[in-house]
Amino acid sequence: MKKIVSAVALASLVAGAFAADVTVKSEVKYQPEALQFYSGKDAQQTNFATQGTFKDTVQINLKQDNVKINGKFDVQNGNVNLNTGSAILTWGAANFTAAYTDSRFANRVTNDQNDLSLIEQNYGGKVWNGLSNTAVGTGKIGGYNEGWSLGSINGTKKLGINPNLSLTSKAGQDADNATATQGIKADAFVFDYTIADVLPGKLMFKLATKKSAKAWNSQTLADVDGAGNEDDIKSETNNNSAYSIESTFTHDAFAADFIVNLDADQVGSWGLYVNPTCVDGLTSVFGFTYAWNKRNSTAAGGKLDYTYWAVDARARYAINDDLAAGVYINATNYTEKKNDVKVYDGLTALDVVLNVNYKLNDLAKVFVEGEYAAKSLSNQDADANNASLKVVGAKYGTTNIVAQAGVILTPAKGATLTAAVRGVFGGIGAGEEGNVKYSDFVGNAFTIPVTFKCSL
Repeated sequence: MKKIVSAVALASLVAGAFAADVTVKSEVKYQPEALQFYSGKDAQQTNFATQGTFKDTVQINLKQDNVKINGKFDVQNGNVNLNTGSAILTWGAANFTAAYTDSRFANRVTNDQNDLSLIEQNYGGKVWNGLSNTAVGTGKIGGYNEGWSLGSINGTKKLGINPNLSLTSKAGQDADNATATQGIKADAFVFDYTIADVLPGKLMFKLATKKSAKAWNSQTLADVDGAGNEDDIKSETNNNSAYSIESTFTHDAFAADFIVNLDADQVGSWGLYVNPTCVDGLTSVFGFTYAWNKRNSTAAGGKLDYTYWAVDARARYAINDDLAAGVYINATNYTEKKNDVKVYDGLTALDVVLNVNYKLNDLAKVFVEGEYAAKSLSNQDADANNASLKVVGAKYGTTNIVAQAGVILTPAKGATLTAAVRGVFGGIGAGEEGNVKYSDFVGNAFTIPVTFKCSL
């Protein structure tokens, strides 16, 4: 905290010297769970008033003529970490930005997202979802093979490839973010230029150079010694740079965003996202994402080729000033080839979130949400060269359902108390592998999450 206070004091001194506009915001959040109840095969566990997480966030914004400097810091567990930071120079219709932050254009329809919402969140409801020799979380409480680990199910995430498949590559996740590399924000330098008053709308071009994710191990098997056998290791050179190229168009009836992300050597994605704005009360986005990740691996025995595509459809309709309903859908497809032969084909994830919000009065707002999250493998018989298909089908052919109802209280300006009652029903329709029936080991959860937040 002393470091934050020092930073604020320094910012104030600098602002005073240069007559800059300064704003300082602070937010304290405490998020516990009043009740956790887990139920699985031959085991149950109940926790009351579990210890929550505490975080203090301080945001400092400075503006001097055409220059802006923004910084957001998190204080947690005694540590001060940079959340986001940027320096922006505006020169006519152009912006030059050095940043560690997110840069998105498309409206993701997050109007009703709150501290406990299923929209774009990793929520805390846990189920027994896999075998583990090492217990994770509250973990080992009975079952098979030294106990089942408790794992989280992801809520609907950013636009792009759905992380619910737990894929090796994160290419295409948060695909409309020009300053992210494989779904994680990175150090970046951004140039954008907007053309206005010429077309029947605004056209913007953006180029971002950014820190790349670590390149894949590019060692391959090759006949280096000329002996006629590909049993030697041959090193290859990778391009480990990352870039994003984006073009956006804003019109009275819609806004469109086309972006290409080159995250590393043969790793990247492209996406097209459209926000219709021609219907009163309707906020929506429709998008398509394609991603790829190619690498060579001696450990895997050759060339690996991952390809993904995803469709996003989100819509929120304000029925009146107090009542609104929304639907958030993501469907993702994944294919993997090994030495140009398909290993996984048609592995898919589907997330559907429904959300209804109603404002009772200035003090209270209630919400009801449900989520259907499914993972599956299309029907394909395993053969002698691909016995793993049956195993993958067993592990991923499952459905998880979440339902919750909650209330958001605003007793004072800048203060909110959010609480919900949530049920998580995991592993529905799980298959089996050999003599192990996965349906015997999945479980359910019942929790009461709470968030207390004060902002100044």
